[in-house]
Amino acid sequence: MYCPKCGLQQTSEAIRFCSRCGQSLGGLTQYLSGNAVLVTPDTPAGRALSPRRKSMKHGAKVMLASGVLSPIFFGFCFLVDNPGPLLFPLIVFLVGLAITVYARVFLETTAPINYAPPQVGFVPATEYRALPPGTNQGFAVGGNEQVRTSELAQPNSVTENTTRLLDNS
Repeated sequence: MYCPKCGLQQTSEAIRFCSRCGQSLGGLTQYLSGNAVLVTPDTPAGRALSPRRKSMKHGAKVMLASGVLSPIFFGFCFLVDNPGPLLFPLIVFLVGLAITVYARVFLETTAPINYAPPQVGFVPATEYRALPPGTNQGFAVGGNEQVRTSELAQPNSVTENTTRLLDNS
């Protein structure tokens, strides 16, 4: 049997995980015969943000808040007939600018790595909560027919092409 992810030939049919890439091989024969479904984990849409990027976004939000507060305090200026209330949005803007500049200059640029191995496996088709497996009306499939994955095409060796090039020169 060969690993469907990396193509490594497995030494036994009883192996549950590929020794090279860690792919779950439990239920592989049922998957190949159409009686199981491959389940992959949900992957996040983006990478984790670095501390620098998080703080810069926070500073930008504080500066945006000062822009929202400016018209409100501008109205207060007319009520009290004094430009003093505009000092508050200006201070909020300067705090946001200080957060952004501090993050740009002093914080780490790399995101922390939280590695968790992906949980990928084969689930029997009856347990999978999705559309039922498709049926093929063209021919009948034998019920207990074994799938021989060892007869799949073997991947080419990395050294074959190099050896041929050396022989030709």
